[in-house]
Amino acid sequence: MKILIDFFSLRPIWTRRCLEIVWLIYCVATLIQLALLVAFAYPVVGHADMATYLSFAMQIAHALALLLLVRIFLEIALRVLIKDEA
Repeated sequence: MKILIDFFSLRPIWTRRCLEIVWLIYCVATLIQLALLVAFAYPVVGHADMATYLSFAMQIAHALALLLLVRIFLEIALRVLIKDEA
């Protein structure tokens, strides 16, 4: 029961570990998303026009931008946790 109380009371060590787990899960999800996008795009490459390439490029850029934003927000959260801990 104490473990659950420590977890839900947002103790710094638990929150830091959870944020690291969230980051790893989001990285894996982004990699899967990009792999599926490339797997879908591969058969289309020979028969596509420029709009198709731009569409795939935008989807890749969007996935990478979201990954970057998640990393920035997690870094901010970790800095707040370390400041509260000290």
